[in-house]
Amino acid sequence: MDHPLPPEYIKTLAIAQGVSQGELEALQLAVSGYSTVEVAQQLELSAIAVRKRLGEVYRKFNIKGKGPGKLAQLKHQLILEFQSTVTVPTYHSKPYPASKIDWEHAPDLGESLGRTWELEQLQQWIISDRSHLVAILGVTRIGKTALTIKLIQQIHPDFDLVIWRCLRYAPPFDRILTDLIQTISGSQTCVETGVNGIFQLIECFRKRRCLIVFDEIENLFQKGELAGTYRDNCQEYGELFRQVSELEHSSCLIVLSQEEPLEISRQAGINQPVKVLPLSGLLEEDGKQLIYGILPNSISQEQKIIQLVQSCDGHPLLLRLVAQKVQELFNENLEDFFEYNQVLFGNFDDLAWLGRHLNLVFYDQFERLSADEYQVLNGLALLSKNPSVEELQSQIKSISDPSKFLTIWASLERRCFVQKTSESGKSKNTLNPLVKQYIKQKVRTKIHELFADNQDYSQQESTILQAFGLQNIEIKSYNNNGFEPREKAGRFLNQIGYEQYMKGEFFSAKLSLTWAIELHPNLASAHFNLGATYEKLQDIDSAQIHYER
Repeated sequence: MDHPLPPEYIKTLAIAQGVSQGELEALQLAVSGYSTVEVAQQLELSAIAVRKRLGEVYRKFNIKGKGPGKLAQLKHQLILEFQSTVTVPTYHSKPYPASKIDWEHAPDLGESLGRTWELEQLQQWIISDRSHLVAILGVTRIGKTALTIKLIQQIHPDFDLVIWRCLRYAPPFDRILTDLIQTISGSQTCVETGVNGIFQLIECFRKRRCLIVFDEIENLFQKGELAGTYRDNCQEYGELFRQVSELEHSSCLIVLSQEEPLEISRQAGINQPVKVLPLSGLLEEDGKQLIYGILPNSISQEQKIIQLVQSCDGHPLLLRLVAQKVQELFNENLEDFFEYNQVLFGNFDDLAWLGRHLNLVFYDQFERLSADEYQVLNGLALLSKNPSVEELQSQIKSISDPSKFLTIWASLERRCFVQKTSESGKSKNTLNPLVKQYIKQKVRTKIHELFADNQDYSQQESTILQAFGLQNIEIKSYNNNGFEPREKAGRFLNQIGYEQYMKGEFFSAKLSLTWAIELHPNLASAHFNLGATYEKLQDIDSAQIHYER
């Protein structure tokens, strides 16, 4: 049942087309050669449900026709695209002696742009300060790997040996430990297990100055839990990080991750041998150079290029994807691109044009969130102002324990989703604008699907409310036939908000009514109800804005 398409490639392409997780599972089994009945057995579904999921996949990939030929057509399309656009991962050519740098798992990412300040900071920590452990953190595809490769090319002469290992598939700890010790020692040394094996590795770090890179360590952590919670068979990695940080040696371990391990967050500090570099998007000038490389005829459109870099928050992958779209569809004319999106989306949703591109960046990372983290992000995504932690907690009624809330907040910080800012001398918190847009996009899509696919709203009520953290509200279903799904959802949430307002639950009403307007921006009653809610919350300026709509 083998097929020539790597599962990761299928997943990436499917997510880009808006394929859901359930549809993806059915697709991967189907292209592997499983029959509909076998897929149904594997997924514990009915054959009808499997055919429905695959039907959605065909629709999203624009596969026409009827019968079993659609699967063959889709598979043929995937193979052709894979062969024409994807190359087998290669490894860096070795300009240095083979015994000097072990690039075994390091991808060849081509030239890296910018990052001058980050490189200088990392060199300071690793070469001058002799840090034991350095963590480079950031959201998916922000450039952690490319930055580290560029760093190694600059600092490798200071080390006896450089070793790169990717932990994408969470290899057993003892296997990695044995690999490192035997690679450093250059012999088939007998390696002990557990803590004794870690001490054996530290001894190797003392004898030779080594630079070790662990890439994609977020895969050591459990999905659906707070950031940095280890999988059952991976806890010993945490002990390794702790011992490498605390014990004396002359080597350095660099870890690249979407999540910061707890051991690192507890030990990092200015005067400590553990350092953390949160990696954000490219600087404006570096982002411009990236765009010029794809759109060489856009030099005269500097202001639009700056707007594009700012809209994408300097994220290199998003910049490449959007620039390629401008090249293909708008003949490199950014003015036409932004004008088209203004007509399509208006001012109501400034970043909606990023669309499915955001799935490539955030889909996997959001799959790792706990339910509590997702609820806090939902609340933060709807706020127009940057709140303090206390102000935000007051609006998340379902998490009443301050200690629990702070633990959840710290977890979101370790995922690089939220950042601290200062306003009028007070500490405030801001959400990455791309994360904010992705949350809105996910929730709107979910609500739209529920109302589009189900006419019996009462059966779906708990699911809809749970998406907003409003599952404890009781409200009667009502008939709103004749409206589009988004309008139905907006009216439904407006009714919820009104009920909350009448009960005096003003923070909850604000959340519901804000989402109602997100889904149905021209719903006058929702604007009036939200204005009245802001008035109760003594935010007169915001109230006036909605009263005037």
